[in-house]
Parts: sequence; structure tokens; C-alpha cells
Amino acid sequence: MSTLDRIRAIAIREFEVDGAVIQNDVSFEALGIDSLSLVEMLFTVEDEFGIRIPPSSAEKITSINDLVSLVDILRAQLEAHPGAPG
Repeated sequence: MSTLDRIRAIAIREFEVDGAVIQNDVSFEALGIDSLSLVEMLFTVEDEFGIRIPPSSAEKITSINDLVSLVDILRAQLEAHPGAPG
């Protein structure tokens, strides 16, 4: 399952978002996910992927594509340095 598919599943499960509208370029605002809900989603994404999203990076996330890209980068860093804190 791809990162996008997993994030899509989280949005559907947590926020009852229509999966058909979740594409890479859709903004969280367009999905009806406000900033507080986005923070909740980021915690769920961290748990799902075993990563930690730095606050400075979280502030820049406005779309599904932003989140997918960040998760992929953080997972690659974690795989490259398995002993480092996730």
C-alpha cells in the first residue's frame, strides 16, 4: 500500500472524507480539515508510519501531496539511519 493510500485511509477513517476526492494536489482546507483536525491527523500519521513530524515541517503542510512527500522523506531518513529517533 502506497503512502498516499495509507494517508487516504486515515482521512477517510478519521474525518469521513470521501476517498474519491483525495488526490495528491487537494488541500486539507478543500477536504474540510481545519488546522486543529490537521494536527490530530499528523499525530495519527506519525503513529501509522512510526515517524515524528517536526513542528517546523508540520507548519508547511497544506495539501495531501505535502504530507505524502514529507512522510516519504522522513521514512527514507529513518531507513537510512535505523538507530536514530524516529
